[in-house]
Amino acid sequence: LKVVQGPAVEFIFKSARIEYDRTPFSFTGELAYDGNEFRGLFDINIERLFGLEGLLIFGTSPLSEEEFYDYWYAQLVLKGSIPMGYVSLLALGGGLGYNYLPPVGSFEGQPDFNEAFSFKAIIGLGNSGVPPGGIINSRFEMVYYPGLFGLYGKLWLLQQQDALFGEGELKQHWD
Repeated sequence: LKVVQGPAVEFIFKSARIEYDRTPFSFTGELAYDGNEFRGLFDINIERLFGLEGLLIFGTSPLSEEEFYDYWYAQLVLKGSIPMGYVSLLALGGGLGYNYLPPVGSFEGQPDFNEAFSFKAIIGLGNSGVPPGGIINSRFEMVYYPGLFGLYGKLWLLQQQDALFGEGELKQHWD
């Protein structure tokens, strides 16, 4: 009996993306891994009913050459339309993290060693009618992190979130 070594096989996972769109259901999901951090995103929509978007991050970061710390962050947002007179509630959600400064506005979030939890609240409001949020839409976020309280808001017109908008941010830091 002779055993011969076979070819070496190496598999490196960096990222993956999946999309499915078949009316009335759509799904988008992304996974990424960079050796220290795993990041997963998903967006599920059922046309004219509701949607759900989520974010999950966990990883390790160095404190020194020999010491590392773990961090994680999870966020979930329910999207839909609940009319309240001239205004509709379009999104409601939040996030929870440990050793992680949550994403807010254009800031993507980052690990930060503090051995404490962070919290985030999200609300989306827009005009009632057809389509809800089609004329004016907004998203407000509140973040609490040890030593930081932050408010962020963005308002846009005609479903042009990246073109016709105004936004602002207020942060209060303390020791």
